[in-house]
Amino acid sequence: MHRFLLWAYACVTVLYCLTVLLGWSPGFQTFLAVAQIPLLGAYFWLCTDETHVLQSRLFLLALAVATVCDLLAEWYRFDPILYVGIMNVRAVEISLLAVVLFIETNAPRNTSFLRAAPWVLFWLLALAAIAGWILGDALRVYQVPIGLQFFSLTLLNLAALSWLKTATEDGFTWVLAGVVMIDAMNTIIAVERFAIPIPYAQAFIQLTYALAHYWLVKGFLLQRNNKTKAVVEL
Repeated sequence: MHRFLLWAYACVTVLYCLTVLLGWSPGFQTFLAVAQIPLLGAYFWLCTDETHVLQSRLFLLALAVATVCDLLAEWYRFDPILYVGIMNVRAVEISLLAVVLFIETNAPRNTSFLRAAPWVLFWLLALAAIAGWILGDALRVYQVPIGLQFFSLTLLNLAALSWLKTATEDGFTWVLAGVVMIDAMNTIIAVERFAIPIPYAQAFIQLTYALAHYWLVKGFLLQRNNKTKAVVEL
């Protein structure tokens, strides 16, 4: 069942990209976009019997918020004002993922990762400078939602860094890869929405989105498996 859900998740992602590339029905695109994350959520649910643990519940809540965002983003894709408003909801999802990662590595009590935080802040400030140059007037008009998005991404990057030397090497690698994909996804969205139209941008966004969430789930499950010594099929 685990592998079936993963295959279904991969197939839905590929089909969505094909609908964008081939110009298929927007309604079918919406169905695929909304079906994607619930499949990953079901996979996560089956792979852990610790759904009573706070971080597992928060992870599932983040996936639920992501599903709502996907639905709203598909409905209001061509409405710039409402689409920007959806960014605020997406920031909630990203912040929830950051909280999950912080809790999992007991970051409030283990702050050694902050020694490397300047590198992450330098990376994020560089991205902010590039974004400011690319976005231009849009940054002034939409400074609140863009600011919230940047704040949530800062939290998520710091949360991934908290896994360094406190989580398993495999867990940290997959989580870091997932966070980098989320950064890439948001960069593509910012450029495509507010600067330069990118051909088939939605396909690239959905691909990075799917990889990001799967890699985060895989890293989290590897870390939980290491803690509980439970058998998890990945």
